[in-house]
Amino acid sequence: MSSLVPRRACRRRSLARLAIWTVVLFAGAAAGSQVFGLPASLDPAPSTEAARAYRQLTELTGTDGQIVALVDGDPTDPAHAGRITATSEQLRQVDGVVAVVDQPSTNSNALVAADRTSSLIAVRLVSGLDDDQIESVVAETQTIIRTEFGDDVRLAGGTIIDEELGATAEADFLRADAIALPIVLALLAVALRSRRAALIGLVMVLVTITGSLLALYALSLITDVSVFAINVVTMFGIGLTVDYCLLVIGRYRRELADGHSQPVAVERATSRAGRVVTFSGLTVAVALAGLIAFREPVIRSLGYGGIAATLVAVAAARTLLPILLGRFAGHIPPAATPHSTHDAAGGFARFTRIVQNHALTAVAIGLGLIAVLALPLRSLTLTGLDERSLPPDSTTRQVSHIIDAQFPAIQTHPIHVLIDPAPGDALDEFSEQVAQLSGVRTMAVADLGAVTLIEVSSTGTASDQQARQLVHDIRALTPPAGSTVAVTGEAAEDVDLTNSIRERLPAATAIIVIGTLLLLIAFTGSLLIPVKAVLLTGASLAASLGALTFVFQQGHFADLIGFTPIGGLDPITLLLAATFAFGLATDYEVFVLGAILEEHHQGTATRQAVERGMQATGRTITTAAALIITVFIGFATGDLAIVKQLGIGLAIAVTIDATLIRLVLVPATMTIAGQRNWWAPTPLRRLTNTLRIEHR
Repeated sequence: MSSLVPRRACRRRSLARLAIWTVVLFAGAAAGSQVFGLPASLDPAPSTEAARAYRQLTELTGTDGQIVALVDGDPTDPAHAGRITATSEQLRQVDGVVAVVDQPSTNSNALVAADRTSSLIAVRLVSGLDDDQIESVVAETQTIIRTEFGDDVRLAGGTIIDEELGATAEADFLRADAIALPIVLALLAVALRSRRAALIGLVMVLVTITGSLLALYALSLITDVSVFAINVVTMFGIGLTVDYCLLVIGRYRRELADGHSQPVAVERATSRAGRVVTFSGLTVAVALAGLIAFREPVIRSLGYGGIAATLVAVAAARTLLPILLGRFAGHIPPAATPHSTHDAAGGFARFTRIVQNHALTAVAIGLGLIAVLALPLRSLTLTGLDERSLPPDSTTRQVSHIIDAQFPAIQTHPIHVLIDPAPGDALDEFSEQVAQLSGVRTMAVADLGAVTLIEVSSTGTASDQQARQLVHDIRALTPPAGSTVAVTGEAAEDVDLTNSIRERLPAATAIIVIGTLLLLIAFTGSLLIPVKAVLLTGASLAASLGALTFVFQQGHFADLIGFTPIGGLDPITLLLAATFAFGLATDYEVFVLGAILEEHHQGTATRQAVERGMQATGRTITTAAALIITVFIGFATGDLAIVKQLGIGLAIAVTIDATLIRLVLVPATMTIAGQRNWWAPTPLRRLTNTLRIEHR
């Protein structure tokens, strides 16, 4: 009778865990409808000059954001002008609208298209509105304009962009899941030789997706979270979940092949492979913790969200997966090769022996290929995202293109120069200095009371190098005596964002590198192996970012992938690609090292331990890489440029890491180092004996 008590307690714990994960599943699904309304801001930190100046400008003008309507018809036609005037009068009555500007009320030809077939109505919003109020103003404005002029009226402006990006993010998310999940399910069934195992993996992926959405929703209640985080974080979480499922279920099948019963095989697999999952999750979380070192809310939110998704994936692998295996894994077949048997004739073992026999040559070839792939980094240009990063059918992109072509006097992304206090007689001299700068197209001066505003339009786009240089040149001018000069606008925000990232990059790198080294030292008990792992991961990153530059900055395969090159890479995209790729690389490093360490702990010589570890993990890592690349490419089919670039960039990074790094450079460098791989001070040896990992 007493023997039933532990079983009942275990059953109650299992039911409690299932109940918790069921709540996560449904709560996350409910939260998903909320997170797609998050803002799309990629603004610099609030403490930057551009951010401070923008806040001052909104306080002085009382406006923050606008909606621009492109209305077909000649506004000089009395009947059409009357419709515009009546519509503008209705718009002025909307709560939250501070001003409406149109051609009939201003008699300004700047608001009339060059071919006189259309005109603009600008609706300016009062500053200080919250997200719900902005959404209400946008909805009412759209209704009024489209009631009068029909659904063909095209709307643009910052508030419209957020709404459009939220809808695009949701559509991309659903499309990516529809493409990737069936393929992942099929590949899991093939890799694990079981449809039931594939279904278990699918349940794990769904739990990770909903858990990540729930975490993002919770984060949005306490900090700023960008809509871009939805696809980025869930994409990463799915990849980790696939990795962990392959690792644990693969180990379970090998334990079955060793002759263990199902309950014993589940216990051994989740205990031993589970330790590797935990260390893997910790190393990934440390890599993502580097993002928290930056000042920008969007970057920090992606760091928090990525860590949360990682923890969800690890928690599910440690607590939910054992329950699913215990209840539904009865028809999962054992592996062809038992865990206790080394397959010396296996393909990965044979390839590893070839690499080991020519280790120096393999290192030279591998590093040479990495150097070639990294070459495009020499021409890397950092630039902000603009309308060209939106889908071709985006109304914002279409309206922006029409304004550039048909409304030459309208500057959609001006540079704002605030002089505080107003300089009086010195204004003319300073204005003349600004006007003579290279890249200035037009300039206008406005009196805002105690402050003077100079609005400068550049000859290029807000995101190009010419506009950024113009910001630098304006800031380099000597301010009028007794006044301070602050520059804001999209170009200034891009400059400040890039400078802020560069300033905080050393601290973020230190967090990632030192944290990863400490965890790998604790994991391996070695000093050389962690250092080598970090260096090889750095080399892999250089190759991946070089390929990303080759594709998205230089525009190769643009038609095939479906994007418009803008002549550079967004610094946030580049940073996220590097950080997430580093996390995935250390994830695979832990997988390989876990298998090699187990052989080493059993007394196997280094050369043979490397060969056996590569054979034991080669199939798992290759399959995991194929699956995660499928997920990333699925997300890259979307329309959001930042997600497309991340998807392609991470797919390239995983490809390089799973082939060139894992199959060639890791076994070659460990073979060259030989017994020196395992040297460590005595305290570290004691630690590694305590944390000994058994995995293969």
